[in-house]
Amino acid sequence: MGLIVELFNNYGYIVLMVALILELIAFPLPGEAIMTYCGYVIYEGKMNFIFSILIATI
Repeated sequence: MGLIVELFNNYGYIVLMVALILELIAFPLPGEAIMTYCGYVIYEGKMNFIFSILIATI
């Protein structure tokens, strides 16, 4: 999980989209934890709320 957090801090939206796609095809990634961390990063002001929702919906 530490690697995912580090990648998320550096590449944000791309890692969010790839992680959720991998979770969708049954790769064992903790999607709920990634979305929780995404909410924290949005709260900190490092990512945009609307754009994050759009990426997660895709």
